Amino acid sequence: MGTIPSEMIEQIAAANDIVDVIGSYFPLKRAGANFKALCPFHQEKTASFIVSPSRQTFHCFGCGAGGSVFRFIIDYEHTDFPSAVRKLAARAGITVVETRGAESEDRRYEARRTLLKLHADAAEWFHENLLKGDVGESARPADTATLLATLLRAASQKQGMMQRARPVKGQVRTIASVEELFFRSATMSAK
Repeated sequence: MGTIPSEMIEQIAAANDIVDVIGSYFPLKRAGANFKALCPFHQEKTASFIVSPSRQTFHCFGCGAGGSVFRFIIDYEHTDFPSAVRKLAARAGITVVETRGAESEDRRYEARRTLLKLHADAAEWFHENLLKGDVGESARPADTATLLATLLRAASQKQGMMQRARPVKGQVRTIASVEELFFRSATMSAK
């Protein structure tokens, strides 16, 4: 793993017009010197997502998201900066040349990758064993009626607490939605 020189990053940014890049994901409408659309980062009815070709930036006046073409790719595709740079370089037909980092950086990267792999393996083991294995048997209710009663009791307590706290619209789960979640999870675990 290496670092991408800043000159190469500037070259990649210059080769990718922000209007073309964002326009390849969803339609943009001209609004004077800029372009606008519904923001892809939150739900809205009136377009507040503005793309400025002169500044090569985007900004949403609804949620505050904004930045360069790299920031758009990072946020829209849920990726990291080096991946966004590589994606835009491939789009522009530019070969990314990475300079070799220090050996300590390589060791740190490998250690991090190993730890993330161990974390994923542990999460998978716990998920399988606690949901389906004998190890988690004592933690699971004996029947679905007991589980449903526990979920409904917890939901009604939570709903009462949330109503007293004057909840924001859409935050209170109704008992019907808890039942729906229960039945959805019960059918998933049965498969």
